[in-house]
Amino acid sequence: MENKLPIPKPTKEKNATGEIAKVLILAVISFIAGFALIFFFLRPSGPDVAPDELPSTESNGQAVADTPDTPAAGTAPKSAVETVSPGETPDGVTQPSEPHYLKCWDKTGIENDGAECDRLLKLENRFTERLYVVNECKTAEAGEAADGKLVVACEVNFDTQSISFWHGAASDIRNASDIGDCLRNKLAGLPLEAIDHEFSRYRIYFGVQFGVAAPAVAAGSEAAESDGDNEMSFAEGPTAPPEGKGRLVNVAKDRVRVRRSPVDGEVFGKISTGNKVRLLKQENGWCHIVTPNNNEGWMICSALEL
Repeated sequence: MENKLPIPKPTKEKNATGEIAKVLILAVISFIAGFALIFFFLRPSGPDVAPDELPSTESNGQAVADTPDTPAAGTAPKSAVETVSPGETPDGVTQPSEPHYLKCWDKTGIENDGAECDRLLKLENRFTERLYVVNECKTAEAGEAADGKLVVACEVNFDTQSISFWHGAASDIRNASDIGDCLRNKLAGLPLEAIDHEFSRYRIYFGVQFGVAAPAVAAGSEAAESDGDNEMSFAEGPTAPPEGKGRLVNVAKDRVRVRRSPVDGEVFGKISTGNKVRLLKQENGWCHIVTPNNNEGWMICSALEL
């Protein structure tokens, strides 16, 4: 009969040690898995461009304020436009009158009459130094040989460091509206740094003459009404628009406001009896017209002989 050796039974200490090892291993695995899941699902998203392609958040050692994703209509943010350099004024381009300050606003938005506004002499000089740009727009939109008066309306906002341009209603050069659109783009980079100012926002009119100057008329004379609206003056200009689309109709009332859009659009001029406009279309009592200065706008149809 064989002698069988007794099989030793595991002690309680060994069983306890094994259980502890298992628990530690499971804890380590759970910790690693949990960390991996947290990293995968909650990791911050990185930029879509390389770090050296990201826009700078500082300028001259100072933090740059956040700007909205889209600029205000008609106005480009200064960071998105190229600075316009000064240049030599072309022959035959002059400024026959002092700039006219129509309005200015303080930081609270209170409007002040132009007589209360301080003059922005540096801005005036910078505009004069860039008359070559005005001439480029005139040549591109009206032709090199085109002569006449262009009133350049300007609104500058020092809070947003932005500036916008358009044509004034008293312009008598052809295609003044197109020239104004050109200036809005090309002069958006006019420098605004280091300009002394008492108010936050200004509206100014600059007069520019191409060719032989007509009798002097203040750049903002179309805006000299007590209610602040611009008035078209045709005493020295045409009383009917040039040939084009639409039919000619007579203006039947005096001092009728001409707006950039129907109902509540910006008023950019007034027109009176003795003038004709070209009627392009009618819409809910408003007429889309072309003025004698060849500028498009809207006026109430009841003021026309339809």
